[in-house]
Amino acid sequence: MMDINLNAPVQMDYFALEGGYDTTTPPLIMPPGKAIQAQNFEVSETGGYRRIAGYERYDGRPSPSDQFYYTLPATITGTWAADDVVTGGTSGATATIVGANGTGFFVAKISGTFQSAENLEISSVVVATCNGAPYGGGASTVEDDAIYTAAAADVYRGDIQAVPGFGPVRGVWLYSGSIYAFRNNAGNTACDMYKSTASGWTQVALGYKLAYDTGTGLIETGDTVTGATSGATGVVTRVANRDGAWGTDAVGLLTFASVTGTFQDGENLRVGGVTQAVADGASSAITLAKDGRFVFVNYNFGGGVTAARMYGCDGVNKAFEFDGTVFVPITTGMTADTPTFIAAHRSHLFLSFGASVQHSAITNPYSWTAVLGAGELAAGEQVTGMTPHVGNDQSAALVIMTRNRIQVLYGNSSADWKLVNSESDVGGYAYTQ
Repeated sequence: MMDINLNAPVQMDYFALEGGYDTTTPPLIMPPGKAIQAQNFEVSETGGYRRIAGYERYDGRPSPSDQFYYTLPATITGTWAADDVVTGGTSGATATIVGANGTGFFVAKISGTFQSAENLEISSVVVATCNGAPYGGGASTVEDDAIYTAAAADVYRGDIQAVPGFGPVRGVWLYSGSIYAFRNNAGNTACDMYKSTASGWTQVALGYKLAYDTGTGLIETGDTVTGATSGATGVVTRVANRDGAWGTDAVGLLTFASVTGTFQDGENLRVGGVTQAVADGASSAITLAKDGRFVFVNYNFGGGVTAARMYGCDGVNKAFEFDGTVFVPITTGMTADTPTFIAAHRSHLFLSFGASVQHSAITNPYSWTAVLGAGELAAGEQVTGMTPHVGNDQSAALVIMTRNRIQVLYGNSSADWKLVNSESDVGGYAYTQ
């Protein structure tokens, strides 16, 4: 039997929970305060850890968690149930019932203006008489207030919809204050793009495209282009010139919100009756092949306050540019023009194709011609991610990761790029940076 000294002094130690989540350092040498396992907790923005507040559905409509309930004063004479929709017999106003007491209904999701003394109906059956305008709150106890607040949130939460389509969501991105999401369509035949709006997910129309060459004239955004042979017409929403120069041999892509008719391969493209270029193929709707995995970056190649645009790629389609209205496929000239990763660095757009890292001409994400400053770098292995990083006191750098190596690109352009091997035995998994 062992004796225990109950009067022995108790020694206490203190260490701060400093945040971070370390899954690689052996626990026995882990500094105090670092988490090696956690459930329902996250790293706090102010240091340490905090309990996860939870996740809320989102499709652009107001957050259900921010909604509240109201009291609709009424003399109740009939039967009702939670989630019933009550309608003003005269006003036509509606609200969803979340509860009731002797003063009237507790409601959420009010639409219209209820009138005093009008009948209140559920499925055309009179159940009460309105006694005045709705007002916020009204529960008699704190517990009831919490119950009705939660019930009101549930009413609004039922309106929040998943991104339409089939299978997993393929990509989500924040650009210019809106959330954009990509998902295969319901028939699983292509991928659609959606925008979060006040009425929920709204599909983004990608528009139409027409390649051109022999740009001996000038075509600008807003011009009406007419096919000399087909008679097709369209107002240009973007001119993505990728090679040559207007006036001599410009080559690129025109986009339109809509096209009347179909432009034909090889026909002259006229603006104001004057031939400015030649169609390099027929016009077609812009579509996205299914099953991609999207990655994105926002970048300002133009320098203006409103010139920042969204760029993305997904491994099965061409890279693209989007400004909130105009969707522009980016042609690099690769036979399999389906880049997997994307980055914007030093006014160049970077794309990865397997072990090849390619970049556009400076300030021009549409141009992938070496004579204009585009170039290619060999990563040596399949690229698993790219991200700009602080380089030195003079310029930023681009970190290029493969599964077994980390390389850093220094310099400002193809004139002085320097790709340096940073880690030979450490790399990164795809889609984890």
